[in-house]
Amino acid sequence: MPNKATNVQNIRLELDFVEILRARKRWNIYVVIATEDPRDTENTLITTLPSIPIKLRKMDKAAAVLTEAVDVIPDEATTVLQALLISLAEVYVDNGEFTKGWELTHAILQERWLDNNRSEAEALKVRGKILLCQHEYEKAQEFLLKSENMFRVLNLDYELISVFELLEECCNRLYDENQVDLYRKKREALAEKIGSD
Repeated sequence: MPNKATNVQNIRLELDFVEILRARKRWNIYVVIATEDPRDTENTLITTLPSIPIKLRKMDKAAAVLTEAVDVIPDEATTVLQALLISLAEVYVDNGEFTKGWELTHAILQERWLDNNRSEAEALKVRGKILLCQHEYEKAQEFLLKSENMFRVLNLDYELISVFELLEECCNRLYDENQVDLYRKKREALAEKIGSD
């Protein structure tokens, strides 16, 4: 069978600027391409470049590095240890390992006597995210509201944005459109404030 030439065009994509409107620690990047099928104009071809999304951070490697860091940090450096444990808990949650994430946040919340309000607020946020993923929306909302209040007192705007995003999703799942709008507006206003500073 003779080889039929197809009309192939080179596509070059260059990004000079990317504005990320949703705060996240990890992203998968890929481009979705939809075009008319040159062999059949009534069909559309869809593909992604690359065919497997680019992982900006490999979760397993991140967990291994964080675990190693926890092992080498001296016990006296409690603030650093708690920050590492929060990061590790978030990696576990993003990997779908909710039990491990819950256990790490439990350890942090048991150390409230250290009076590290930031770690406590982060742990509550992670627990809220776990419950949200497990479809326990009302419980998730309780943890997230506690986290929001603590971050607000600590004046930690970046962290508040991620809590607002989770609360927005939680309220959406609870079919509370007024609260969804409220948290979206809070998130957008805070992101705009941070961008103008």
